[in-house]
Amino acid sequence: MPTPLSVLILEDRASDAELIVAELRHAGFDPQYERVYRRADYIARLTPALDVILADYSIPGFNAKRALRTLQECGLDIPFIVVSGTIEEESAVSLIRQGATDYLLKDRLARLGQAITRALEEKKLRHESARAEQALRENERHTHAELEQRAAELGALYDENLQLFEQVRASRERLQFLSRRLLQAQESERRNIARELHDEIGQALTGVQLNLQAIEPALARKSARATLQDAMATIERTLQQVRDLSLNLRPSILDDFGLVPALKWLVAQQMRRANLTIEFTPDPLEPRASIEIETACFRVVQEALTNTARHAHATHVSVRLQCAGPALKLVVQDDGTGFDTALALRRASGGASLGLLGLQERVSLAGGQIEIKSAPGQGTRIEARFPLDSSVAFIERRIRRRQMS
Repeated sequence: MPTPLSVLILEDRASDAELIVAELRHAGFDPQYERVYRRADYIARLTPALDVILADYSIPGFNAKRALRTLQECGLDIPFIVVSGTIEEESAVSLIRQGATDYLLKDRLARLGQAITRALEEKKLRHESARAEQALRENERHTHAELEQRAAELGALYDENLQLFEQVRASRERLQFLSRRLLQAQESERRNIARELHDEIGQALTGVQLNLQAIEPALARKSARATLQDAMATIERTLQQVRDLSLNLRPSILDDFGLVPALKWLVAQQMRRANLTIEFTPDPLEPRASIEIETACFRVVQEALTNTARHAHATHVSVRLQCAGPALKLVVQDDGTGFDTALALRRASGGASLGLLGLQERVSLAGGQIEIKSAPGQGTRIEARFPLDSSVAFIERRIRRRQMS
């Protein structure tokens, strides 16, 4: 079945145009054509519906070069083939360079069908390539728009998360400040209560004891003396309990003499009460650490020894206080029954016991870190590290340099 073909023939000789049409039919086309030879008629018939333009090279008052330029100025993509009786090769090459699709001589029209077929295929490829490029540009534009929208969403999410992070950070700082103030208030209140117990109640009981001792010689009956001695023994026990309570609340030795003497006293107290063997190995602290660090260390050892005495069934405990470079290292280790630390921390988080969480919070608020290692049957090791201020590190470096020199 012949292929329909819309053709515009630019030819001043009707006989040559008929030869061209006959060759098109012979090549398998069904040409729908118009022949023009004036510029105005040529321009009037330039439409996108045309499949091909076949132009003679030279026409009176017009030529193929001007026709090609006019086609290009109209912006139409129509194959333009020069069919001429005589044309110099240089002129033909010039036309090809300017945009003509092909050229051939009228005495060799047998190649016309192939030239048109190739021209139509090239046009089809150009259109498909243009559509593909347009689709690619549209896809790129759509993708770019989506990326911009996603970037804007991510930016907004980042700003929101940053704001939430700042709120959480500020809330945590406020919580840490309040927790630190609470611990300071607790220690201050412990100190005040301990002082009241020692100064007021202790002195009052001591006065009563002295008065009872003064009247003892005046009592004649043995029963009265026995009652008096029982009262004095009760007062003596109460005095000792008041002293112990005062020291447990806030030992004045910690404030007056520092951490090492306070820990020595605490170790001696626990050895006397719990029948434990406790080995205390301290490094000298000169100058003293901050009151927050001293208090945190004391409470860690106090809590650890209390738990060991109550639950661990241990026979030996080691307490080491070391100056490790710019940090103060505290290690409490026992040979007791041990426990599951993960389970204990989960229970503590659920409110079962606040001992471990209290240790962690107290150490953290003093600027330190704590690590608790334990397992059933393997004992317990508590290690806390606190940063010392620059003055301590400077003195240690100076001592080290003197020893080396």
